[in-house]
Amino acid sequence: MVEGRIEPDYYATPEILDFGVVAPGAEVTRNLVVRGRRAFKVTKIESEMTAGTFEARLPKEGKITQIIPITLVAPTTPGAVTDEFSITVDQSDEPVRFKAFARVDPARQARK
Repeated sequence: MVEGRIEPDYYATPEILDFGVVAPGAEVTRNLVVRGRRAFKVTKIESEMTAGTFEARLPKEGKITQIIPITLVAPTTPGAVTDEFSITVDQSDEPVRFKAFARVDPARQARK
């Protein structure tokens, strides 16, 4: 019997970027790590549903490990904010995917 783990050429960690419970209008930043087998550049990050709610600062250099700050700009309406993202890298035709989650609670005080 043989066991093994197959890893893709590029992957993001964490797979679910959790922003926790936030106040309406709050800005919260978390780091997403994207790793590859060889140096690469992130050329684009796209979300499925929440355009404008999440902002990413793309790295300018090609590296094996990219740290991408993702900022949530919480909406003013309470409730869950979830989305799935596709990351395009210059070395692959397959997108790297991750999800983001937050819960907007008006009882929280906004901190910027």
